[in-house]
Amino acid sequence: MALARVAAGLLILSRYHPDVKADAALFKPLIDHIRARPVPSPWWFSLVWNYRQSTSDVSVNDLLNLLNPGIRLEILDDLLEAEGESALTDASVTVEIGSAANGVAALLLKRSSGAFGLYQAVEKPAPRFFAVPASAGAPCGGNSAAVLQAAEYMARSYRFAARPEYLRFIHAQMDWVLGRNPLNLCVVTGVAGTNGPLQAEASVPVPAGIVLEGISARGPADDRPWFPDTSHVSEATNRAPSLSATFHLFNTLSHLKRIRIQMPDEKKR
Repeated sequence: MALARVAAGLLILSRYHPDVKADAALFKPLIDHIRARPVPSPWWFSLVWNYRQSTSDVSVNDLLNLLNPGIRLEILDDLLEAEGESALTDASVTVEIGSAANGVAALLLKRSSGAFGLYQAVEKPAPRFFAVPASAGAPCGGNSAAVLQAAEYMARSYRFAARPEYLRFIHAQMDWVLGRNPLNLCVVTGVAGTNGPLQAEASVPVPAGIVLEGISARGPADDRPWFPDTSHVSEATNRAPSLSATFHLFNTLSHLKRIRIQMPDEKKR
């Protein structure tokens, strides 16, 4: 499945970014593999759809219908585009999208009623803002990826149901990594100004705009926020760059930017 996500990403980049070249024919063996055992999957659907758009190969339409996972926020753009081009036999995406977006948003809001509007990363066996260590004795991981993934999902919902509480949720999660937290600490590199929150330093040299793993709990039994000073870098991963958190931040911002606030005035074009 990870291969499908990477392949879909390359095809999307090649469609929209002039400097990215991807020979769609190279993906044909993967398409044939999926065709041999088709099951509903958002990432397989995304791969095949973007392959179709890159090659104009409409023969994969039947396969797309077999792979259609239903309403999935991760691939709403692909689903809407496929519906718009009549590639799907079950053309109900537009009808169902609002209900699906509101359902996901309600779950996210339910887990963000505490201080700072922060998303609760763990619900069971007991609610926690920060994840517990993966194994005994391991350090607690930072929560940047968890809160920014929640922000991205809410941003997807906000595009189709623009409620003010959804936007407040998104801002609360981004504010957390930018420094509005009990530690007054910005965990996005190169962003904090001289009069703003403290700037967390990464454990390795990275460019500006990279999100670190971020703030974690003090321990498995202590859910208070904590971030190591430089003397503890070797004992914790909080200062390590997080590609997934950075990915979620960029996606969140892109979804907000793509919201059409006002219909264009065709007479002024």
